[in-house]
Amino acid sequence: HKTRYPYKGDKVDLHRAARQFIETHELGVDVYFEVTKEDKIDRINRLNCNWFIDDLPEFLNLPGFSEAVHKVLFDPHRRFSREHGSLEVVHSWAQILDRVRAAV
Repeated sequence: HKTRYPYKGDKVDLHRAARQFIETHELGVDVYFEVTKEDKIDRINRLNCNWFIDDLPEFLNLPGFSEAVHKVLFDPHRRFSREHGSLEVVHSWAQILDRVRAAV
């Protein structure tokens, strides 16, 4: 979540909710929040990430990602078609964990 609070509705701390989700599901991943898309891509590249998972194909298709980053489109509601080129599409957290474990 780029923004800390939703544009509309209840003032829920989205950063805190994301961290709690990760801790509750024992995903064992580090979480960073950046304000701009450029800062987000820069952080991904500086950390030498091997994997990056997002639910927005338009973000994953932005220029600037290192060639080493394996980009994965998280689409649990199957909203996106297969027109997203080289993006791998997954529909559940279980699929993500399976892919990452298979790559290690």
